[in-house]
Amino acid sequence: MYIYCHIFYRYNFYCRIFEEKFALQALKKIWVEHPVISNWVILAVGMVIILYFSAREVGFLPQQWAALVGATIVLAGLCAWIINWE
Repeated sequence: MYIYCHIFYRYNFYCRIFEEKFALQALKKIWVEHPVISNWVILAVGMVIILYFSAREVGFLPQQWAALVGATIVLAGLCAWIINWE
């Protein structure tokens, strides 16, 4: 469900607000139904951010960045899979 609001203050602003209740329920459903994939996504995003900040001044070419990001995402998937071995 979306709530639409119309604000007049010097310019016209239209905003669409997704109700917090429905967003949290959707995230919880994804987390419960697919725990390994959700862990993989969260870990991959964090690892790519760390990769970017640690190697931004090295001067990699775009193909090298793509290879590093791909390898980081695969590594995050392996880590999420190992974490799920319990």
